[in-house]
Amino acid sequence: MKKKRFITVFTAILLMLCLSGCGEQITEKVKEKAGDFLAEQGEKANYAICDSFETIEEYIKKSGAIGRKHYFENQEEAEKYLLAGLKERYGKEFIIISSDSYDEYGPIYGDVYVAKVAPADNTEQIFGGRTLQTGAVTDTYGEFIFWDVLTGEIEAVCESTPYLVDFTVKIECGYTEYAWTPQDDAQEFLEKSSGNVRVNARLENGKSAEEYTELILDFLERIYQCKSTDRLLLNVTDKDKNDLFFGYISVNTDSQQLTKEDILENIEELEITRPLKRKGETFSAYI
Repeated sequence: MKKKRFITVFTAILLMLCLSGCGEQITEKVKEKAGDFLAEQGEKANYAICDSFETIEEYIKKSGAIGRKHYFENQEEAEKYLLAGLKERYGKEFIIISSDSYDEYGPIYGDVYVAKVAPADNTEQIFGGRTLQTGAVTDTYGEFIFWDVLTGEIEAVCESTPYLVDFTVKIECGYTEYAWTPQDDAQEFLEKSSGNVRVNARLENGKSAEEYTELILDFLERIYQCKSTDRLLLNVTDKDKNDLFFGYISVNTDSQQLTKEDILENIEELEITRPLKRKGETFSAYI
């Protein structure tokens, strides 16, 4: 019974090693190291371990890893493959600004390369590029394709709001493998990329919760006039970067707009969490 349990545990360890990203190389190393174990445990152990390897190989085969084409084998090849994929998708040249990571996830998932990329003719438009060893190329370039459509109206509102000390408007989105064009629907892009337009607005220090509430309420009334997106995240702080308001805003005419009580409650909740943030903890209040 002890021997059987030991063999089971040993087999489980081998399975985890082979499937956790170590791949075929670690499988071969484990086979080599297993010699001493086989000599001690005898023929039954030998059969048990061989059966286990057959099970592992069958699992990998069913998962599509065996025989699957690899489009690159190292970071240098991955960079070329990513740039070639982006050129084919958007019809222009791109360059690598910086390499973020090259991770090896084993025979089933393959290697993954992630980088910051930009068009060769506009290196300020830095976006995310990612490619999988199995062939997929994804990116976040859509944020620049739809930049004016999604941010122009909101930026104009911020610029015309006199009590904002400072503001930024940006698009936050995930990776997609679609060849977006300016003719596509910007809202569809945000939905497929799980994205949103984020507005960071800053107000003067030293006002009461009620005064901040009135300012935020007025700012929201201005934002509600913007119909460029219904996926908007608003973060309002004071000059010391203390959070005053943090929440998703809907400008859809069918959605219920936030009230003065909603905003005041949000301010008070965020005020309670400030001591936690000073100690290095994080907190976000969504309403």
